[in-house]
This record gives sequence, structure tokens and C-alpha cells, in this order.
Amino acid sequence: VNAVLEERLHLTLRRHNSTAPFSAVLLGMPPHSCTPWADAMRRVKNRTEVFWDFGYDEELPAREGFGDILENAAGIFVNAQEAALYDGPGKLLQRAVEAGTVVVVKRGRDGAEMFGKPETRVPAPIPLHGVRDTTGAGDAFAAGFLARRLRGGSLEDQLAAGNVCGARSVQHLGGLPARPWAPRA
Repeated sequence: VNAVLEERLHLTLRRHNSTAPFSAVLLGMPPHSCTPWADAMRRVKNRTEVFWDFGYDEELPAREGFGDILENAAGIFVNAQEAALYDGPGKLLQRAVEAGTVVVVKRGRDGAEMFGKPETRVPAPIPLHGVRDTTGAGDAFAAGFLARRLRGGSLEDQLAAGNVCGARSVQHLGGLPARPWAPRA
């Protein structure tokens, strides 16, 4: 289904000419063909923030156009292992940061930070009372981060919101329970 979904998402983003644009889009997949995605992202860049969570894909850094995706995205979510893979010898993540892309490194119980800037590290703000299931923790983190970003707030506030949602997620089977949480102001 991902092959079909990727094409549908790409067409939607490419055709997006609304006068009331999406504020942000999160794409959670490794693109099979990077160049068309980079082209679509350039077209909507002034109207829509496009964020990616590629997951771990050893072939992705070698795909033509991957660097263009990184440099045209509003943000990228990676864990420490993915950060090492995607930065690699070509320093692709470092180049993305220099181009203005927010690259967030999720570090599980150690919180999160902006790539290349450990002074932005925000520790997990809530104690974990037993990890039951890590399914969906990265998605929950991204949802919390983006929800806070869309409401305004500093990068630290955004990281903290992501941390809270990710931490809450792992304490339940199957991801987040019925209602989301946000950090207390």
C-alpha cells in the first residue's frame, strides 16, 4: 500500500494550490523517487511546511535528490541511528541545517535535540513509569512537536511537547491513549 500511498500524497502536494494552505504536512516514509518530491516541496515551500520522518532506509542517502529533499524540508525527524546514517560521509544533515531545515534528533528517554546543536537538548520532561510499547512513539513525538509549532512557541517548547507525547505513548499499548496530552505551561 505504501507505493500507492506515496504516489497519492505526491500528487496531492504537487497539485496543492489552495488559498487556505495546509500549515504543515508530515510525511512518514522513505521516498522511492526523491527528485519529484523535492520539486513538489519547492513549489509549496512558501505556503506549507513539509516535515519528514523517513524511518531507517540504508539506500535512501544514495538516492538522487535526497539531499534536495533534506534542504527543502521545513523539518526532519530522526533517531540517533538514522542521524548517523543520513548525515554520513556526505554530511547531508549538516547541509540541511545550513539550508534552514530543522533537524530534530529523537533520543528516547534522553529527550530530543536539534541536530548539530546539543545546547538545544530538552530532556524528557516526565518520568517513565514502565515502557509497555514503543509502537508509534516517533509519530506521537512528531504530532506533539508539530502541534506546539503550529500554536507558536520556541524550539525548546516544541521539543518538550514532542517529548511529552512520545513518553506518554510508550506507556500504553498501541501508542497514544484516546486523548493526547500537552506539556503544562
